[in-house]
Amino acid sequence: MKWMETAVYYSTDAAFGEMARELVCDLFYTLGLGGVITEDFPARNDVIRGCVKGYFYSDPTGVKKLAYLKKKADQLTDQGGVSCEIKCSEVDDEDWANAWKDHFHITRIGTRLIIKPSWQSYEPARDDIVIELDPGMAFGTGTHPTTSLCLEMIEKYVRKGHRVLDVGTGSGILMIAAKKCGAASVWGVDNDPVAVTVARENLLLNQVDEADFRIISGDLVRDVDGRFNVVVANILSNVIIDLIPALNDIMTEDAVFISSGIIEEKADAVRAVLETQGFRILEIVREDAWVCMAADRAG
Repeated sequence: MKWMETAVYYSTDAAFGEMARELVCDLFYTLGLGGVITEDFPARNDVIRGCVKGYFYSDPTGVKKLAYLKKKADQLTDQGGVSCEIKCSEVDDEDWANAWKDHFHITRIGTRLIIKPSWQSYEPARDDIVIELDPGMAFGTGTHPTTSLCLEMIEKYVRKGHRVLDVGTGSGILMIAAKKCGAASVWGVDNDPVAVTVARENLLLNQVDEADFRIISGDLVRDVDGRFNVVVANILSNVIIDLIPALNDIMTEDAVFISSGIIEEKADAVRAVLETQGFRILEIVREDAWVCMAADRAG
């Protein structure tokens, strides 16, 4: 399989640097990627420079996504004060995998969670929860704020015996974390067949019994049966807003909904829809320009 390595090189004023990186990352997330590679370059004359890389199939669908990405990058250049240049090259599976390894290292998240690349060794402390991961093409390594914030929430809210649903499962990292934090069963749903395959492989890599997990290829929770104690969605803000009305049909009375992937500018909109649908905000945490919320059903 061939892939298109797509790099967006950007530059902007120093005061806008952090937000510029997140806006460029969001271009990729809008196209369904669960993660990207980011690089920061030395500033020159108060100009912040960086690069965001993502990978698409080298097929007609991937070509369409690349065209859309170029269009949106041009809009950032014209309207957002962020100068963008796109470079694209074709790579094989093996070349991509080796390139990714250079950017993925052992990471501690929250109090006990350790994200460990499958090709590295680590001696855990007594209370450590180690998640071994080979993200493959699905990304989702826990290093991006949207994922790390979710992982911290999972560590806080998942209890022994819980049923947990991960909407937009990507690499399966949130499912694995929930299971290792005590969940009795974990479900995942993703509309990308590559993510479904990679998530299953990563769950098995982490010795999660096949009887304890289920991964569905589908759109949001349309094909999900039963009720869950914790529902997690690390996806785009507008998709979270579309998802919220369906949550009451799949959550237990005391369930918690964890939502991430929310940029600061969309946080109020997501919160408003949650409250309109009868949810109570438990907490809101922020990292860089990203927001993660935990809510339960009020009353």
